[in-house]
Amino acid sequence: PAVTLPQSALQPFDEAMLLRHHPLLGRAAATELLALVRAARRLSLDDGETLVLGDAPAALCLVLEGAMRLESDGAAPIVAGPGGTLFVAETLAGSPAGWRATAQGACRILRAERDDVYTVLSDRVDLLQDLFSGALAGGASAPPEPARERRPDAPSTA
Repeated sequence: PAVTLPQSALQPFDEAMLLRHHPLLGRAAATELLALVRAARRLSLDDGETLVLGDAPAALCLVLEGAMRLESDGAAPIVAGPGGTLFVAETLAGSPAGWRATAQGACRILRAERDDVYTVLSDRVDLLQDLFSGALAGGASAPPEPARERRPDAPSTA
């Protein structure tokens, strides 16, 4: 989803509400999402800078500004713009991202490592259960793509 606020005006609460656009995080309470935002690091990337390599452990990422290009062998590239949440299911599973994520132009990202996500979730059992229930219910973490079928190992974006 496009962010309608000027990027420089985003506060932690605004960032937390962006996470709510992801299907696995849609039912989370604002306080739970704020805790995830507070556990994350803010990163600035230059054009062409790589955030994630395919075999690196996944981390929950939220695109705040700019766009990330996701590429994987044998798959059409995917571009995630402002508000795009990446690698939720992969972070929960502790699996590699499976995709290379590269900045398209200047980009700002919020990145929460798996251990930090689990530290937040350890105090929020309801959110933990919702996330795993959603992930196990069919990988609803990725939006449908028109005109072609998604690969089952496609990254979770919203």
